[in-house]
Amino acid sequence: MENNNSTASQTESTYELPLDKIQIFKNADATDDNNQPNFRGEINQNGVVRKVALWVTTSKAGNTYLKGSVSDKQEKQTADDFLS
Repeated sequence: MENNNSTASQTESTYELPLDKIQIFKNADATDDNNQPNFRGEINQNGVVRKVALWVTTSKAGNTYLKGSVSDKQEKQTADDFLS
């Protein structure tokens, strides 16, 4: 039987997004009062993994759609990065 009790950090560090695929997750921290995207994820474009952010938006005509951005992933900084 497979163990499905892995934490998000374990899953993120061991999972490799397949080439030319996208994965999107609902952002539980997004509210009407903040500017956080409703959905976040990643896209693997030609072997380069980039961040995706999507917001639920309503047009002037009343149609609901998603608008978003794709940006380069930033390397995580450590305390040593600030001390050098």
